[in-house]
Amino acid sequence: MMKNFYKKLSFVMVMGISLSSYAAWNGDATAWTQGDGSEQNPFLIENEAQLSHLQQTVTAGETYQGKYFRITADLDMGGKQMPSIGHYNDYTTQENPELVRESKVFRGTFDGDFHTIDNLTIVSNNAEATLGGLGLFAVSYPETRICNLTLGQGVTVEGSEFDNVGGFVGYSAGGNVENCRILGTVNGGGMNVGGIVGSVEESMTITGCVNAGRLVGHSFAGGIVGYANLSKIQNCYSSAVISCPLASWVGGILGWAVESTVNNCYAIGPVEAEVGSIWMPGKSPICAELEKSSASNCYYVEALTGCKPLSEQTGVTAVTEEEMKAADMIAKLNANLSANAWGVGADGFPALLWEIDGTGSIESVGATAGIEIVKEGDRLVIVSATGEKARLSVYDITGKVIVTAVVTDGDCITVHDKGVCIASLVTDDGNRTTHKFLF
Repeated sequence: MMKNFYKKLSFVMVMGISLSSYAAWNGDATAWTQGDGSEQNPFLIENEAQLSHLQQTVTAGETYQGKYFRITADLDMGGKQMPSIGHYNDYTTQENPELVRESKVFRGTFDGDFHTIDNLTIVSNNAEATLGGLGLFAVSYPETRICNLTLGQGVTVEGSEFDNVGGFVGYSAGGNVENCRILGTVNGGGMNVGGIVGSVEESMTITGCVNAGRLVGHSFAGGIVGYANLSKIQNCYSSAVISCPLASWVGGILGWAVESTVNNCYAIGPVEAEVGSIWMPGKSPICAELEKSSASNCYYVEALTGCKPLSEQTGVTAVTEEEMKAADMIAKLNANLSANAWGVGADGFPALLWEIDGTGSIESVGATAGIEIVKEGDRLVIVSATGEKARLSVYDITGKVIVTAVVTDGDCITVHDKGVCIASLVTDDGNRTTHKFLF
């Protein structure tokens, strides 16, 4: 029986950067040798060939339900192609309108342990030109959990017009994606394209996720999720370039939300799509259409996104770039959380605490002309060959101000707090340099 009636949006049915510690992947697949798959002793993905083995075994039908995996190192996939982990095959037939689920799905926990998978093109494993799911994982079910993972700048997710395309999950029928970030490109040739997840059928939670790459697609596209039903998107942000020319339902965070919530999110990346109308929403900085859905504590910078909501959206607020970088924005994003999730990023914009803790000990973004910060033990020393002055602000990772002062060459600031701190210098003419230091 031809399986030609695949689950998709009802509207569509009607309208018809890290270096690996291993050598680059050579295309082999080998089984892992460490761990028993329990939460206390997970299977360890120690090299690229073991990730390939996971792809092959899940696509062959092994679900690993209830099993735990953890990556132990950054993985360099050598610029090669690898199909998605798993295979989408949920369908109906003319004789049986009930949804049949025959997808090959990973139903365990995949913990990246804050490592990066890089230099990989993820391609479809669909043998026929039928609707599919394409991402690092093709499909997720309620038991699926993907967390603590970055897809690097050298990653491209290469979809077709038939695929639901996302960086981490193409098509979701439930599950959780937490603390995941994409720096590469998600290329969806058709509808339902998201930086993290392409299309969510129901009941998914996406939290602490980031798109800082590029997204190309058509309608129902978003920096984090393309389409979401009965789901939660929270503590996420997108600085991605979103390119969906002539498309509708395109959002900086989410294209189309149905009975879902979008909380504590912000967008600063440019969104290219149709402006839209009351009948067909076009581009929007957070979500193009909130159908029986709600947004709260979400922010955008119109000068950076290039758009604003077609009509007023409760819980979606426009701010300037300066306001987005201000210390009280961190307080706003953390205000209603049981535990702080946000701090000051190295570029001055809000960042997630796992990003600030999980990257290297020192990062610098931007540069001022003639004045810099040097770390010496527990002190920050100002170096200015020209004698220029600047306003120094030092924050802890929660956004709390530790020090603020006007400084010039030779000034020393002792930092008593231990852990990650963000130091920002702003000159009188508005030039900014931002550093992240580990004390």
